[in-house]
Amino acid sequence: ITCLMANIDCWEGTPSDLLKSLEAEFFKTTISTQLPKGFPTTANVLSRKLNTLQNDLRIIGLEIEIGRESKRYIRITKTQED
Repeated sequence: ITCLMANIDCWEGTPSDLLKSLEAEFFKTTISTQLPKGFPTTANVLSRKLNTLQNDLRIIGLEIEIGRESKRYIRITKTQED
């Protein structure tokens, strides 16, 4: 998540979109051809994991909002400079 947010101030999309973005970011920054053990494999697992990490991410300056409008969404916003 921190790598994904390194050059942007806000990310918003569905949990599936976030999972795809995180997978792409992982493969862009490593030579590995497999996701690491414990990496979320489905959107609902990712959402649950984000719920448990919200306080830790807030400490490093990332605010996570998970909600539902016409469809489920996740919004990640930087709250402070690194």
